[in-house]
This record gives sequence, C-alpha cells and structure tokens, in this order.
Amino acid sequence: MGYYRTSVDAVKIKKLGAGYYIQTMNTVDSVQVQEGNSSPLNVKAVVENFRLVVLRVIKPWFVAGMVMLVVVAIVIFYQNLMHSRPEMLQLSQQVQTKQQIKVLQQKEKRINRLMAGGARAFSNADYIMPEDKSAYAYYQKVLKLQANHLAAQDGLKNIERELFDLARFSYFGKQYKQSLNYLDQLEIVNPNFSDAKSLYNSIKSDWEENAKITAWFIEAENHIKNYRFIEPSDNNVYEVYKKILAIQPDNDQAIRGMEGIKQYYLKNNISDVRINREEHDMHAIKNNPMPVQNINKNSTKNKYEYKIIAHKKLSIAQVSKKIHQFKIALQTGDKRGLKKMSLYIPGREKFVNELFYQYKKINVKISGFKLIAGKNKAQVNILLNGLVDINNRKVKPGGWSQFETTVSYNSRNRLKITW
Repeated sequence: MGYYRTSVDAVKIKKLGAGYYIQTMNTVDSVQVQEGNSSPLNVKAVVENFRLVVLRVIKPWFVAGMVMLVVVAIVIFYQNLMHSRPEMLQLSQQVQTKQQIKVLQQKEKRINRLMAGGARAFSNADYIMPEDKSAYAYYQKVLKLQANHLAAQDGLKNIERELFDLARFSYFGKQYKQSLNYLDQLEIVNPNFSDAKSLYNSIKSDWEENAKITAWFIEAENHIKNYRFIEPSDNNVYEVYKKILAIQPDNDQAIRGMEGIKQYYLKNNISDVRINREEHDMHAIKNNPMPVQNINKNSTKNKYEYKIIAHKKLSIAQVSKKIHQFKIALQTGDKRGLKKMSLYIPGREKFVNELFYQYKKINVKISGFKLIAGKNKAQVNILLNGLVDINNRKVKPGGWSQFETTVSYNSRNRLKITW
C-alpha cells in the first residue's frame, strides 16, 4: 500500500487549465489515506495554492472582459441613437408644430368671438358699459391677444368718433350733463382725443351761461309779480329779457315774454314814447331773433327807429344742432317733429310713414358732413342701420337706407333739412 496516484496527478496539476484542475481535484479526492501517511494533505495544499493563483490570473481578465462588453454595448447604443436622432428630431418638431397650430387656431377662434361681441355691443350702443361686455372691453381683450390687430384698433377709433359725436349732439341740444357723460366715456377710450378739450370748454361756458339765464328768468318772474314791466328803467322785466336775447337770440321763453309785455300795454291802451320804443324793439326781436348788438339805431329819421340787419349765414353749430334733432326724431319715431324740420322730396313722406310702421327700432349713423359756405348750405350723409321690425327681427337694410340730406335756410329764414 505504499504506491500513490498522487505522483502522476501532480504532473497534470502543473499544467494550467480548467480541465486539469477539475481532474486533479477529483483525483485528489479519491486518494485514501492509508497507514497514517499525510501526503494527501500536502496535495490539497498545492491545489488550494493553485486555485488562488488561477483566481488572480482569471479575475482581472474577467473584469476586463466585462468592461469591454459594456463599452461595446454603449458604442452600439450610441451609434443607433445617432442614426435615429434626425428622425426623432423631426418627429419632435412635428409634434411641436401641431401643438403650435392648435394654439393658434384656438387663439384665432377666441379673437373672432371677441370681435363679434365687440360689434354686437357697438350696435347696441354699449360702448363702455357694462364693464366686461362693452365694445371697448371686447376690443381691449383682442389687443391683449394680438397687439397689432387692425380691426380691433379700428373698433376703438369707431367708439371714439361715436362718443364724440354723441357728446357734440347732446351739447347742441343743450343736454350738458349727457354731453359731459359721453366725454367722460371718451376719456376712458382715449384721454388725448384732440377735439374733446375744446368741446368740454364750450360745454362749461354754455353751462355757466345757462345758469346765468336761469337766474335772469327767476328775476324776470319777480318783476312780473310786482308789475315792473318797463319801469324803473334799469330794473324791469323788459331789460332782463333783452339781456337774455343778447346771449340767446332764439330763446323762445324770452321772446314770448317780450310779446306778453307788448300785449299787456296794448290791452291797457298805454302809449308814450317809452312804450313806442319798446314796441319797436319787441317787433324787431320777434320777427328777427338775433343779438341786440345787431340792431342799430338810424338817427337820420327818428331816434327811436331801428334798422334791422338780417344775417342768414349758416354755421357748423347750427347744422350740427339741426342734424342732432333730425337724428333723434328718426330714432324715436317722432313723425310730426321730423316733418316740421324737413322739406320732403316726392315720395319721402310715404317712405317715413312706412318706415315707422314696419320698424320699432332704428339706429341713425351720420357721416360725410360738409359745409358749403359759398352756397350757404351743408350736406350730410345718413345711414339707417340696426333695424328691428315689429316682430322683433333684426333686419339688414339695403341701399334704400342710405341717402344724402341738405341743410339750408328756406325763404322764411328757417333752417330745414331737404331729403
């Protein structure tokens, strides 16, 4: 039993390789210790040392191999990524473009809705109020979405012109509070509107004048109660009416007051130089209302005779006032008032009757104002829109709703509108 296979297998152990290593281990495991011999333990020690050596050699190569595999995988992934990048970029751009188009479409739809709301509010005369549903509010919202939106800018300009025209017409109609209200609204839209300051100053001046005249009428009433018609010379109702007519030559109340004084004296058969002179004055004022400074004395015949200077020159203020009255009469269906201020062309009166019969709401737009000083007349274009018939249906009129009017004095020196 002294022979061992260890010597044979030891030769194989010296050769590196997984096969030999496993074979050696199997061989060593099969050795049996006999007769107290310790050689197998030595063989196992050799094998363990060999295993450690193999691990030292194989482990770096294994790690290096794994690193190499990872690097190769990264390179392949990067190449594939670079190859597909243009397609991914193109796809991303397409997605962004679709999103942008969608946003623009939504923005355009919103702008269209706001513009429609602005047009509707404007046609309903909701220029500034209600605050969130006025024409001004709608157009401002559009400009916040698109600052250079031309239609919205034009909408604001239309509001400016309409408010100024309304303020001016109210002023000529002596509706001073209403006129100031329109100017306040105009200031919200455009604080720097060029003609607004001039109109405001005129309103302020006329308002003060109107307050003065109101005070004079109160004074005149006190004179009448105390029968102070022409005496004392500097403190009587006649002198008060003269002051009023000097400022407002067409003041009906003062003219009627003058006529009342005249009738009082005629009824009581009172005649003296003073009254005769007053009758001359009253006759002149009644038949040709104008400022007193336009009544000049003619001293060649009698110091109490007067020479009447008639002025029929047409002014912008007179035309504007008359056109304002015309507009109000049309919009309110005042057939009688319209006829009184108009000279109808053939068929026009029938047109007016049918217009008021068929429509319960009429909006009048005025444009193309032109004063022809050489012919002492003015021309104004009229447009009827915003029509609502008796069945509450909105009607879009045709060419019949547009016509030109002429404003001029007639043979009786009365201002009329021919249309």
